[in-house]
Amino acid sequence: MSHERANILIVEDDLRIGQSLVNHYGSDHRVQWCQNITTAIETVLASSFDLILLDMHLPDGEGTQVLQVLSEAPGNPQAIILTAFPEHQMAVKTIKMGAVDYLEKPFDFDDLDLLVARTLAQSATLQRDAIEMRQRENATNPLDAILGVSASVLALKKLITTVSTSPDTTVLVTGETGTGKELVAEAIHALSARRHRPLVRVNCAALPPSLIEAELFGYEKGAYTDAKKSRRGYIEMAAGGTLFLDEVGELGLDIQAKLLRFLEAKSFVKVGGEREIQIDTRVIAATNREMETMLKEKTFRADLYYRLNVFEIRLDPLRERPDDIALLFEHYLKHYCRRLGKPALSIVSTFLDEANRYGWPGNIRELRNIAERSALLESFPRLSGIGAPFNATVQLPNQDEPFTLRSLAEIEREHIIATYYALEQNKTRTAHVLGINRLTLRKKLEEYGMSDDTR
Repeated sequence: MSHERANILIVEDDLRIGQSLVNHYGSDHRVQWCQNITTAIETVLASSFDLILLDMHLPDGEGTQVLQVLSEAPGNPQAIILTAFPEHQMAVKTIKMGAVDYLEKPFDFDDLDLLVARTLAQSATLQRDAIEMRQRENATNPLDAILGVSASVLALKKLITTVSTSPDTTVLVTGETGTGKELVAEAIHALSARRHRPLVRVNCAALPPSLIEAELFGYEKGAYTDAKKSRRGYIEMAAGGTLFLDEVGELGLDIQAKLLRFLEAKSFVKVGGEREIQIDTRVIAATNREMETMLKEKTFRADLYYRLNVFEIRLDPLRERPDDIALLFEHYLKHYCRRLGKPALSIVSTFLDEANRYGWPGNIRELRNIAERSALLESFPRLSGIGAPFNATVQLPNQDEPFTLRSLAEIEREHIIATYYALEQNKTRTAHVLGINRLTLRKKLEEYGMSDDTR
């Protein structure tokens, strides 16, 4: 599944299939369900979707009628055809009309998950590329997207400029979640000689372990039972450009060995294939994990680490960049006020004082989320531990240190975040230790501006 929540429209008249699709994807994405063509067309034209799961035969028409209006639809939605009556000519026709693929009913959810993950990733890449193109047209320097006046940011820009002059040097970007590792990769690519070729982003933590080899290296027709045609992997998609491997520390040891071979030989073999494919691409990797600890625990190969870490860029957490907090918050506040159609807000001094003392565990991502919330509510929230409803201290019996009164919400927040980091940002383990379900944990982390990891 993708990290980000996508907008998915299901067009299906079979109640059992439709409900199963809603149940399967509803917990990770925003899902709507239509049961006829008329409603589907109205919905597609009125709202923005990332993906449409489209039944071909419905009571009031054919799925091709929906495909015909995709060019007019907002958000550039991608469509996957689901059909109980597979016909080669119809499949070719729907692909020509803009569908990205089709799947025969009854389908296996593993197969559909693969298609959905690939389609959403490609859709996100297309949207980002479009944004990058507009940014390149409107901006003279890609480094302008990296905001800050601190010594840390100025040093970071120098490092990016230096490594960008070498189009082949492998880069490892390290830092806490939310510090802007992907933004650094984008800047390196945009300043390099490879900027006119693709920048392909891969979130290694989001790829199912059973599918990650096929996703990275691609596969040949017949490699799997249902592999009816060959597919390119992300590495091949990045030919001539840059491959950004985010959360590379989440890769298993088996795939690490294959990635190392690719980095050394600049060639690979597709799953189920025999032919060596030569690829010229630059690799930028990123991780929020402590790699030295992983090396000691032998959960990450030392030879791969040293091959990736030719040029390391370590990003400082926001709490170590106090000079940038006001600038960043003002930037995002203006952005969201314009985007949400809200009146411009001026940052009040009391909130700025709190922001400068706050630890920002979610870093820039958390700051951005709080700026959006402030714009939406037209007011500034209280930050945890600062300006809380209770700030008095009392001396408890048999205690040497005074106890600070705080709200239960604040204590809960700190406890959840501490547990989350103690368990290396693994949501499944964190939820188990806290005694809550994973969905509740995810909602809590989203409230705290820490919704990046999906494990």
